[in-house]
Amino acid sequence: MAADANPGFEVSTVKPSRPDQPNTTSGQMGHRVVMSNTTVLFLMSFAYDVQEKQVADPPAWVASSKFDFDGVADTPGEPNLEQLKRMLQKLLADRFQLKFHREKRELSAYVLTIAKSGMKLNQSHDDPHGMPSLLMQPGFPKVAAMKARNMSMTDFARLMQSGIVDRPVVDQTGLTGRYEFLLRWTPDETQFLQAGARMSVPGNDADAPSLFSAVQEQLGLRLSAEKRTPVEVLVLDHIDKPSEN
Repeated sequence: MAADANPGFEVSTVKPSRPDQPNTTSGQMGHRVVMSNTTVLFLMSFAYDVQEKQVADPPAWVASSKFDFDGVADTPGEPNLEQLKRMLQKLLADRFQLKFHREKRELSAYVLTIAKSGMKLNQSHDDPHGMPSLLMQPGFPKVAAMKARNMSMTDFARLMQSGIVDRPVVDQTGLTGRYEFLLRWTPDETQFLQAGARMSVPGNDADAPSLFSAVQEQLGLRLSAEKRTPVEVLVLDHIDKPSEN
């Protein structure tokens, strides 16, 4: 799909999942988007790059009712990840009449800062207005190896909180550039839960450091756990159960 395309859904269906359907989320993401047994809370967290705990005070059904989605893009080609998220944002606004505003609330979070030793990131030479790229190298799940290019610290924090760690990530590095780096670590049982993975407790034979050590040793950054820190949340102003197809 063209990089400047702003796709939506040409056609889409939303219907309640069958009660006897297996309790797992599955589907496909591309020119056609198919998801089954999916909550609106999951859909919102994916579409807006937040964790479910960053959707403030949703109605109970948003987290409990399951739906099946099937839609076809109104633009030729395969959408990139950001275009896919915009498609789902439009779906939420159209079919669920979603309206929200953003505000800061104090939550348990990880805070990303520059380590005392100084940052070790290499400046990216890609188009500064282009999309960041990410490649997960072989070795997962024993070792996670993330090769990133053209990635800002805002992108990095968003990536960490949306797919890797178990709480929001707040960028306080003050870095405004785009960087390329390789981050290699041994995942633990608290990571990749949002991606549906169930990791084991690392053994004594791990050949890569923990995520927190790797971030400091390899990137010159510090990822620290804070019990209470201001985090951006989505506060729902309005949401309806979907209209009939």
